[in-house]
Amino acid sequence: MKATITLIIIFIFGFLSVTNAQISQEEEHNYIPLIDRLELNESYNITIRSVGCFNNTAKTLTIYRNEHDLIATLNDTTINLNPSKKEALRNFEIDLKKISVAGCSTIDTYILKYRNKSSTYRDASCSNFYAKSLLQKLGFSN
Repeated sequence: MKATITLIIIFIFGFLSVTNAQISQEEEHNYIPLIDRLELNESYNITIRSVGCFNNTAKTLTIYRNEHDLIATLNDTTINLNPSKKEALRNFEIDLKKISVAGCSTIDTYILKYRNKSSTYRDASCSNFYAKSLLQKLGFSN
């Protein structure tokens, strides 16, 4: 009986994971990243929080469109975004939509806020390190 219940639970979680992946692929195909939605003089924020047994950090990255450029600001550092950095931001957003449930004690939370809407993504895999990768690709030291 316990084995049957265990198999049913495993099947349900496996089905949910496959369903989430399929939904994510469909959403990915139709999704327009925030960087591509920005109008002149608009910005959006990416808040990155990491909370675990030995860490508790938060930082906010701001992406801004002016007349000539797209600009990223973190703390006191500002960087103009070239095509590869813009692509890194697009890929970051798409990757966040693929996050699945995991069991690590460190939870990285990403809050993307544009206009009056925000989306929150939580990664407890202890293996993706989306923020570190993004900040390195943008040219910020992490």
